[in-house]
Amino acid sequence: MQSEHLLDESVPHSIKCHFPNFIYPVLDMGQYELTEDIVNSDNLIVPLIHLEQKVQKRLDARYVIERLVKQLKHPRFDSLRRAFVVYISRVLELDKLASDIETYSLEEVLHMSVTERIRAYDTGLIQQGLEQGMCQGLQQGHYDMLLILLEDRFGRVPVSLKSRLKQTATNELIDLYRHALHIQSIDELFK
Repeated sequence: MQSEHLLDESVPHSIKCHFPNFIYPVLDMGQYELTEDIVNSDNLIVPLIHLEQKVQKRLDARYVIERLVKQLKHPRFDSLRRAFVVYISRVLELDKLASDIETYSLEEVLHMSVTERIRAYDTGLIQQGLEQGMCQGLQQGHYDMLLILLEDRFGRVPVSLKSRLKQTATNELIDLYRHALHIQSIDELFK
């Protein structure tokens, strides 16, 4: 894209002529299709594209970092390795784990990305467990309240009805509770 097209039409020519005219090539990394041949090439732009695509799709970037460790092993790549470390740390948000980016090597980044994925997986499992526990607790609470209402209104509740209510979803238990307030006999509960 040329920068001259970014100026408003109302800008006078006397100013426009002093505006730098650069061409900015744009590469949409999300749209670039990486074939296996390209991914396995020694081109150092490919890992950038590959990392971006992995992160956007929330996939494991470990393979890309492992390839970079191998590709940039020679001491002549020190500054390039450092640039990749900073870039990867920002893309994978590893700076949230440790604030001292200066100490990272590609090997450390590789280890941290795996550690972070495990931590995120564990956190997701814990969150899922908490949500599931809350849902079960709510369901149990609604079941207990419905049972108390039925016992208060109609006396002893049959075991078969308790069993059926135990298998009922929380929102249905709420509806049944409201319905139970208006019925004349326990037999009318599911009608």
